[in-house]
Amino acid sequence: MFQPPVDVTVSDRDLVLTMDVPGLTAEDLSIELVGGQLVVRGERLPAFPPLGSRFARRERAFGRFERAIDIPDEVDADGITVSVDHGVLSLIAPRPKRPQRRSVALDSGGGPLRQPEPV
Repeated sequence: MFQPPVDVTVSDRDLVLTMDVPGLTAEDLSIELVGGQLVVRGERLPAFPPLGSRFARRERAFGRFERAIDIPDEVDADGITVSVDHGVLSLIAPRPKRPQRRSVALDSGGGPLRQPEPV
């Protein structure tokens, strides 16, 4: 069974998935975002020896595969970019900026806060 290895890095800005898919193209793969998981599916077909020869050794895996990777909830699904180059799938999912905490100044004059004057 073919099970491509995957690396996933997560930062405050994005999630980056890199998967080795030798011999596959973008058309051989499907990617879905399903219930908090990124699901990558594909199939690597077996190689056949040239006519009149046979395998003396066969180690390369083939077959259908599916990888489901848990991802943070705040990934921007509409901003995901995907590419396949030299047998490596690269997927970048941006994470929106989280609101920054700010302090709010309080009036310490002892009286109620005044409403602004109408213009």
